[in-house]
Amino acid sequence: MDTNTNLKPEKAQTDRGTIRLVGLFVIAFVALSIAMPGKFLTTRNFTSLLFQLPEFGLIALSLGMTMMVRGRDVSVVMCSNLLTTVTCTIMLKNLPVDAPASEVYKYVALCFGLSVILAVACGALNGFFIGILGFPSMLSTLATSSIFTGISMVMTGGRGIFGILPDSFLFLGSGKLLGIPVPLIAFLVVFAIIYIMMHHTPFGMEMQIIGSNFRVASYSGINVRGVIFKTYVYSSLIATVQSMIVLARTNAAKPEYGSSYTLQGMLACVIAGVNPNGGRGKFSNLLLAIFMLQCVDSGLNMLRISAFVRSCMYGVLLVVGIIVEFLMERLEARALMRKALKE
Repeated sequence: MDTNTNLKPEKAQTDRGTIRLVGLFVIAFVALSIAMPGKFLTTRNFTSLLFQLPEFGLIALSLGMTMMVRGRDVSVVMCSNLLTTVTCTIMLKNLPVDAPASEVYKYVALCFGLSVILAVACGALNGFFIGILGFPSMLSTLATSSIFTGISMVMTGGRGIFGILPDSFLFLGSGKLLGIPVPLIAFLVVFAIIYIMMHHTPFGMEMQIIGSNFRVASYSGINVRGVIFKTYVYSSLIATVQSMIVLARTNAAKPEYGSSYTLQGMLACVIAGVNPNGGRGKFSNLLLAIFMLQCVDSGLNMLRISAFVRSCMYGVLLVVGIIVEFLMERLEARALMRKALKE
């Protein structure tokens, strides 16, 4: 009886969240289409949008994972920038512009492997502080974010690294396969892996239990510290893919690139219904939220709204989203209490 009572409201809440998200998407899409007739609904605009989406979308997936265990990883963008800096340095020093494709992809494999090792180290550092020692996630990842940025600054002299990389590498950031942007393919592969892990594996279930009730998870025999540790490692691993896409798209490495992605990623998670307090979230909704925010960002950019104004807007929307989520939780809790008293 208790199990059914708990599951039904959860399913209803998820359905309501999906309906609400679809409604927001339709409103935003129609508004942008009306505001920019002949500009927004064009093949060129949507092609550009699909090339840009993976950069911030991968950050949103990373943040969504850590939010499920009631955490935050504000260091993932700077971790990605560190990986981009290392990869760019290696390639510019060893690859001439006219290098054959076989040589280029040999270095791509080498750099990707090195990025995986560095990402595991970055994630393990976060996981050690948060999962093993029990430090607050926001403060811990804010500290490691400064460390990663500092290392990138030292390597680049604070100015970034610019050069000309071979076209066969830049294809990974600007090319298409069967008419589909290569970065989008990489993003969808990562999304599919995370979706399956979160919703169809014991590890994903353990993450949700930990986020829902840390004490219950501890008493149920779940290795809470180990799960949290692994979550932050997986979060940083996503940065390996994001770093390769950024380098292949921009042909440069900048220590503070994508500083707004953390805010946008958190906003996408909240809009998608990923509970900031952990334990609940439907990652299929997160995919739609990412696409919606990228449409909005692209539309605002076409309307020549400055990046500073857009950042302020996203901050306001994030606060509003958190307040709405809080109020919805309170209302649902009261509804469950009234139902329980009646029974």
